Amino acid sequence: MKTYEEWCAETAPVMAAAGRGEAIQARETKFNGDGSIFRQNPWIDVGEYWGRNWTYLAPYDDLILTEFRIKPKTIMIGDIEVPEPLREAPEEGTTYYVPQFNSERMYPYTFRYRNDDFDKEVLKIGFMHLTKEAAEQHAKALIKVSGGKVEDE
Repeated sequence: MKTYEEWCAETAPVMAAAGRGEAIQARETKFNGDGSIFRQNPWIDVGEYWGRNWTYLAPYDDLILTEFRIKPKTIMIGDIEVPEPLREAPEEGTTYYVPQFNSERMYPYTFRYRNDDFDKEVLKIGFMHLTKEAAEQHAKALIKVSGGKVEDE
């Protein structure tokens, strides 16, 4: 679990972004007495859930941690909203994920960015993601918009 100082350092830039009118998200994590995670809620848009009434946000105590982040940018594939793929090259050595379409479970391919021709092509076609979840959502959206079916839905 983070210290209060760590939480403040991570949260300050997000609050500054909120002050500039950028959309932000929050998620609450509840802990057991031993510090293990009891439950972690999904990220939600602060504006939709709390409006601008920040008094409901319990930022930090011994058993609850509310984290904040700037809402990730998204794109639309058909009528499905998915995380936006990278548009600029990451630092060399960065792990990235590419949607995979030939697996029942949709596990994305994993690569390390080396600035080679393959990396440049993946970036150019808009398939480079920094998380497995984003690459998986991208694959599922492309399958659905093409009229295919995804097993888990």
